[in-house]
Amino acid sequence: MKHDKKPLLLLFLLLLALPDPAQAAIYKEESIDGKTFRAEVWLEEQKDTYRASVVFVNKAANLIFDTNQILPPVPRNDRFVTLYLFDEHIANPDKIKAKQVAPPDTISNGYDDPSTWPPAATWYIKLYLTPPEEE
Repeated sequence: MKHDKKPLLLLFLLLLALPDPAQAAIYKEESIDGKTFRAEVWLEEQKDTYRASVVFVNKAANLIFDTNQILPPVPRNDRFVTLYLFDEHIANPDKIKAKQVAPPDTISNGYDDPSTWPPAATWYIKLYLTPPEEE
C-alpha cells in the first residue's frame, strides 16, 4: 500500500505559514496580528502625542505616522517605524509599552532577533479599538 505524502507536506507548509499564536500580539485572549488600528503614540520622556496607524506582527508594532505633524528626532523624521512590545499580551490598550531599537555593536550568529536588542527609546501606544464615529 503506497501512501501519498503530498497532503502531509501541504499541511506542514500551511502550518509554517500561519502566525505562531504563542508569539502573536494578544488582546482579550485573541490575536490582533495583521489588523490595522488607529493610535496615538508618545515617547516616554515627552508629553507630545503623535497620530499613527499601527499593525501588529508578533511582537512588532509597525507604525505609519500621519502626515502634517512634526515628529521627534528619534524616528529621524521617518513616517515609518517598527517598535517591539515589551509584552505581547496587551492588558491595557490605552498604554502599551514598546521599544524602538538600534542594532548592537556586534550581532552574534549572523542574524539576531531585533526584539532582543536594547532599547534606543521607549514609546507608549494608545490603541483605538473601534473606528471613530463618522460625523
